[in-house]
Amino acid sequence: MQKEVERTQKLNPLTILYIVISLAVISVVYDYKVSIVCVAVMMSVAAGFGRLASYLKLWSRSILWMCALCFVLQIFFIPGEEVIWSFGVFQITAEGLAQAAKLCSRLFGAGSAAILGFQLIDLGSLMVVLEKKGISPTVTYVLMSTANIIPQMVKRMGAILLR
Repeated sequence: MQKEVERTQKLNPLTILYIVISLAVISVVYDYKVSIVCVAVMMSVAAGFGRLASYLKLWSRSILWMCALCFVLQIFFIPGEEVIWSFGVFQITAEGLAQAAKLCSRLFGAGSAAILGFQLIDLGSLMVVLEKKGISPTVTYVLMSTANIIPQMVKRMGAILLR
C-alpha cells in the first residue's frame, strides 16, 4: 500500500488531472464501446495505484446506480416510432433505447473519471502546483473549498439514506 501512495505522490497532480480529463472527454465524445474501454482503463489505473477497492466501492454506490436510474427513465419516457415493448401506458421504443444508451455511456465515462480523479489527486498538492503555474490564490481557494464540500455532502447523503 505504501508503494502505491508513493507512486501517486511522485506524479505531478496536473499529470493525473490531464489523464482523468482526457479519459472523460474521450468517453463523452465517442460511443458506448469506447466508454466501456475508458472505464476499464480507469479501473486499471486505480488498481495500479492501489485504489481499486475504494474506487469500485464509490463507483458502484454512485455511478452504477445513477446510470441505471437514468437508463430506466430514458427508455420509458422518450417517445419514438418503433415500439419494442409495451405494457399499459409504459412503452420502450428503439429511439428511447438508443438515447438511453448514449446518455448513460456519457454519464458512465465522465462520472467514472471524476471518481478516479478524487481517488488519485491530492487536492493540496494540486492547489500548490496550480499556484506555481500562476493561478490566483483566490481561484485555488475556491476550487479547494468546492472540492472539500463534496465528501461532506456524500456523508450527509449516506446518513439521510440510512435513516
